[in-house]
Amino acid sequence: MEKINETLKNIGEAIDKIKNKECKIVFLSPDTKGTARASVAYIYRQAMTLKNNGYNVSILHEKNDYIKPGGWLGEEFDTLEHTSIENNDLKVGPQDFIVVPEIYGNVFEQIQQLPIDKVILVQAYDYLLDSFSPGSSWVNFDVNECITTSKAVADMLDELADTRIQFVNPAIPDMFKKSDMPQKPIVSIHCRDQRKAAKIIKTFYLKYPLYRFISFKDMHSMTEKDFATNLRESALSVWVDDDSTFGTFPLESIKSNVPVIGKVPNIIPEWMTDDNGIWVYDENQIPDLIFNYMKNWMEDALPENLLNVSDSIKDKYTMEIFEKSTLEVYNTLLERKVAKLITIKENLEKTTVEQNEN
Repeated sequence: MEKINETLKNIGEAIDKIKNKECKIVFLSPDTKGTARASVAYIYRQAMTLKNNGYNVSILHEKNDYIKPGGWLGEEFDTLEHTSIENNDLKVGPQDFIVVPEIYGNVFEQIQQLPIDKVILVQAYDYLLDSFSPGSSWVNFDVNECITTSKAVADMLDELADTRIQFVNPAIPDMFKKSDMPQKPIVSIHCRDQRKAAKIIKTFYLKYPLYRFISFKDMHSMTEKDFATNLRESALSVWVDDDSTFGTFPLESIKSNVPVIGKVPNIIPEWMTDDNGIWVYDENQIPDLIFNYMKNWMEDALPENLLNVSDSIKDKYTMEIFEKSTLEVYNTLLERKVAKLITIKENLEKTTVEQNEN
């Protein structure tokens, strides 16, 4: 009886902590070693949104020499609480949550016995099952909640496992905006495989040597502020990323009123239309399309639909929408957890009463 009363007390305290925002929400983050990465920015923006709204948030990383993202994302993100797995000082209870990116799927096996609710964060659908053996998935490790980046991916995930799935579209910050100055003959290029970027650039210069005055700018390894500035100055963006689940770079380009020439990824994003870019299934066509676009750009002969591409996503993917959606999703997680704990508590109380009557 004493043990049951202790359990009931612990459940009651856990419920109160969740209702009072005293529970801890832990985000596991990869170490980018100071290199900008949209997937990590997505994690940190969710964490910061929750912190700014009174939640107890922590970033969990593997090693003590973890490099925080303040250098490229913004100094304010370094103020979030950070905890290292290497120090083995993560303290959690039944009221807490841990959010784990799909690339760390193997972590679920390691934390299976922890008294904590587990959430899988899916940003790269193609890598989702890499860390699971055939026939198993996150649900085998008591993971019943999932957050992803779009409704399209949520619908695909719904066919894989009996998991509660929610989505939060990534935000494109206000720094990505139309330039007040004339754009330059620069092509911003961003490919997951940088060899493909090099191939596109070299092919373009070989086929069109008279257009060597056009510059290509590889958009890797920049701070977010520099990234936005360089993008805004460009006349065109080029994007190749077959594995993309949402497509942050093209959206940043479109928000900056820079049309995109890109290869259609395996999962077609909801925002992709003929009014914000030129989309192909064969990346070998891209050098020719760059030539045609830049020729028309210099001759002031671009089609009307590519002059104001930012209108195609006007008032979408803003920080305000992102923050509202983040709060709604995590409030739902907490409400479900409270409901589950109340049910456990009521069943335990009912069992206790029945045992006393007998």
